[in-house]
Amino acid sequence: MRARELLKESADDYANMHSALRDFLPLAMTELGLQSLPTIKIQRTLNYNGQPSFGSFSNRGIELGIKGRHAVDVCRTLAHELVHFKQDQDNLLNDQSGETGSNEENQANSVAGIIMRKFSKEFPKYIY
Repeated sequence: MRARELLKESADDYANMHSALRDFLPLAMTELGLQSLPTIKIQRTLNYNGQPSFGSFSNRGIELGIKGRHAVDVCRTLAHELVHFKQDQDNLLNDQSGETGSNEENQANSVAGIIMRKFSKEFPKYIY
């Protein structure tokens, strides 16, 4: 592919991601019963202490890494992190909540999957 074609393809991918996120957020907010959203920072890549990551939640908000990812995959990561945001609002997080296999992490994975099934059903155009 020529450079111009690659730039257009990249621009199209980011436009599609923006559109998907715009459609996704109201649905996710409804599913989680959220009245507001945390700050959401979109970055090309994320790395925490040498560990690459697709997303992260902290008291500063949510960070998403998007480089080379499909819009639906980014939405799924956002759903997972929004579950952690909701858990935080409900005072359910503790120092071990982010550990693999913790109840909070398992809930975030499970609920994100449910949200994504509803999103894919309502907005199938983003799957293709």
